[in-house]
Amino acid sequence: MRYARAAFGVAVLLAGPVYGTEINVIEALQNKADLGVKLSVQGDTLVIESKGMPNHVTGNFPMMNDSDGNGRPDNPNQIRIQAYRFEVPLHPKQALRTSPLPMGPVAISLGGAVFYNAYSADRMDAVKSEVFDACKGYPDRHGRYHYHQYSPCVPRVVLGSDGHAGLMGWAFDGFELYGINQDTHSALDACQGHEDSVRGYHYHMKASFPYVMGCYRGTPTFQDGPKTSLRPKIPLNIGSFRVPPRQKGRRALPPPRY
Repeated sequence: MRYARAAFGVAVLLAGPVYGTEINVIEALQNKADLGVKLSVQGDTLVIESKGMPNHVTGNFPMMNDSDGNGRPDNPNQIRIQAYRFEVPLHPKQALRTSPLPMGPVAISLGGAVFYNAYSADRMDAVKSEVFDACKGYPDRHGRYHYHQYSPCVPRVVLGSDGHAGLMGWAFDGFELYGINQDTHSALDACQGHEDSVRGYHYHMKASFPYVMGCYRGTPTFQDGPKTSLRPKIPLNIGSFRVPPRQKGRRALPPPRY
């Protein structure tokens, strides 16, 4: 037996390794009124519902910073209430091939807002080209408040006592999304994930491109926009992103496509 100790004073007793999200953890999170999502289980499906409004203070949008000097708001959009309902596998499996990330939402946070991939609507590195509030978020033209990167304001639930980063949400293939673990970056695959004996396969966010995830390792159940297999309209300065080397004796998975 082992203990999974969560932030906000939640502690649950688990038995054996975690493959996907344990029912015990979901039940503990269901009782936390300070989270921004509603969780339920239907068979082998985890249902995640949200109004899309983060459970933290946001900036005032439209936001006028005028960083480009054209006299217009850098973000003319307003934050609007959404009606999110995402159904993901409770016990996801790795697919034979990775899938490129779509434009739009790729994961849902415990705070209720969604994570997008690394690109803005103009196919530029959003982190370097967009204007965000103090929580690293902003609304798109549909009024959907979202992040393209790690946000210090998103709730993080710490499971276990091994120093692992906290759970921040779920990708739409069902695999868990965790915060930044500096010592694991060299071990992450092209999708920005890895596997351990406690959590099974899961993703980690990074401070560098592509920030949230690099691709889907499993089979996504939701896609909002076209996949980002298109090349950016403007070349990106993303020299820090490298495709992991081929491992001897194993067939290398294809790199993420943007």
